[in-house]
Amino acid sequence: MDRLWLFGAIKTLYPNYHYLIDSTKYNVEMFEPTYNWHFQKPAPYKHFFIVYSNQVKQLPNTITERMPYLLQSFNNALKLYNEILDSGVFLDSNSDGSHLNFWLSTINMFNKYREENASEF
Repeated sequence: MDRLWLFGAIKTLYPNYHYLIDSTKYNVEMFEPTYNWHFQKPAPYKHFFIVYSNQVKQLPNTITERMPYLLQSFNNALKLYNEILDSGVFLDSNSDGSHLNFWLSTINMFNKYREENASEF
């Protein structure tokens, strides 16, 4: 799916679209109407790694704090995905949100394992 088209659909149909995109110095370049999205362009990768790095820095230090934080983050992402879908934006199979449920299940399985094996933690 063309990323510029997808952004246009989200911008047009989802009223809170500006909350979806973390701000970096590359936003101006990437979201210019004339920007030619291509996998060889460095701006999207630089933007991604800055945003990803900031997310990692926000993770709590202890596993006890980290797991609820991650559960909340994935639940928030699922809520946002459903809001986007409800607004009329239908994403392709690479962006359909299905991976969120797998992550939520994985965290729940890990938490159960941790409870059953508390002496190891």
